[in-house]
Amino acid sequence: TVLARVNFVTTLLNAAKPPPSAADAHRQHLDDVLSPQTAAALNQASDDRTRWLLVLASPEFQLK
Repeated sequence: TVLARVNFVTTLLNAAKPPPSAADAHRQHLDDVLSPQTAAALNQASDDRTRWLLVLASPEFQLK
């Protein structure tokens, strides 16, 4: 479920302080295949923690 995925990613990110750079995370983990909504959210993200949450909890990540 979506909530379980978000909870898992949140727990993971809380354990990694600070999280590694997420500058190319969408290219590496999502093969640059993004929905318009995910792409817009990544463009608006202000920090690496938010970018990792968006990448790892996105529907696109579950397709890989």
